[in-house]
Amino acid sequence: MLYFQIQTVRCFYEVLRLARCLVKRKNLASDVIYGLNVIGTRETVAFRGGWPAEQWQVSTQEFWFAPDLGVNLSATSKVPIAGTQVVRVSELSRGEPDPAMFQIPANFVVADHRQPPKPQD
Repeated sequence: MLYFQIQTVRCFYEVLRLARCLVKRKNLASDVIYGLNVIGTRETVAFRGGWPAEQWQVSTQEFWFAPDLGVNLSATSKVPIAGTQVVRVSELSRGEPDPAMFQIPANFVVADHRQPPKPQD
C-alpha cells in the first residue's frame, strides 16, 4: 500500500512538472489603444482532448492590458473546440459620468411584499 501511495505522489508531481512545460507565456511589444499604453501577452496552452480522443489541442489567448485602468482593452481567445472569441473595449471615456445616471427616479416606490410573522398562540 505504501509503495502505491509513493508512486501516486510521484506521478502527481510528474504531471505538475509536465503541465508547466505545456503552457507558454510570451510578452508582446507595448502598444497604444485609445491613447493608453497597453502591454500585450500571449499565452499558449497545449492539452489532450477533443476528437479523436487524446489528440493534442492548442489554445491561444492574447491580452492587451492597460495598467492605468487595470483592465484588458482587448482579449482574443482561440480554442479548437469553441472557435475564436474576441472582446474589445469599443468606447472609452475617462471623464466623470453624468450624475443623472445615478439619480433615483421621482416616481420610484419601495414596495415591501414580505408577510408579517404570524402570532404564536
